[in-house]
Amino acid sequence: MLRFGRFLLAVPTVIACAGLAQTACAKARPTITIQVGHARRTLMPHQAVAIGEILPGAEPFVGATAGGTLTAYATGAGQRVNRGGAVATIRPRHGALVVVRAPVTAIVTRTLIPVGGHVTAGTGLVALRGRNVRQALLPFATPVAARCAVGQPVYLHSPLKPRGRLLAHITAIKPDTKTGVSDIYTDLPPLPGFAPGSPVRADIVLAEKPAITVPSDSIALRPIGSVVFVIRGGRVHEHVVRVQIRGRRRVAVSGLAAGARVAAGALSELHNGMRVRIRSPG
Repeated sequence: MLRFGRFLLAVPTVIACAGLAQTACAKARPTITIQVGHARRTLMPHQAVAIGEILPGAEPFVGATAGGTLTAYATGAGQRVNRGGAVATIRPRHGALVVVRAPVTAIVTRTLIPVGGHVTAGTGLVALRGRNVRQALLPFATPVAARCAVGQPVYLHSPLKPRGRLLAHITAIKPDTKTGVSDIYTDLPPLPGFAPGSPVRADIVLAEKPAITVPSDSIALRPIGSVVFVIRGGRVHEHVVRVQIRGRRRVAVSGLAAGARVAAGALSELHNGMRVRIRSPG
């Protein structure tokens, strides 16, 4: 009986020691200094994405860079034009004469619009042929292609150049009513990493819409899903969000209020309820 009583007296002592140890560990754990980002209401591009391929030996055309009247050609069929050389001139309704220049060195195979004709931005003027003349073929759903237009910008990404992207423009749209897919063609100046025959990802901006966005380095992937660490009272708290649109620097999310302060960076070192120190700007 005496031994049992000693055991009962020892239990609170062990618990108290354990509590002191946890407190000591909590005090010993270093406080991490973090950068702060903010949830903001901004306009984010709504994009359509497709995987296509780069075509070798195609015959793309040089498009008009502005709308107006085609006043003259600086070159003709069978003639060589150097990269940056003048192809044609356009007189806009307002403003100075516009000179359209060749994106690559190539041979002009034909002219497409008679002199004196009216053109809009993206209208094909001359067709080209040459070693460095290429196109990208992009299959998009017909409803998406119906919202696109010749001359519209397209961002191309190549797996051979993962950190780069190429700004191209739509040169032609050919719908296929049987398959429900439309072939969109873009110009493709010679650029390392964008090789003929290789796959290419295309992003076409269809519209912009308001959204709550956070810095791209504020999103962490956890077993419960995508989270941001909201900062309140000197501590970070996991907050589950749903990623909607990914931009280069900011990500549109749902489930977060505008104005929230979130941790930006060092997310692998953070855990729910952790005390943090805010890094002063500059």
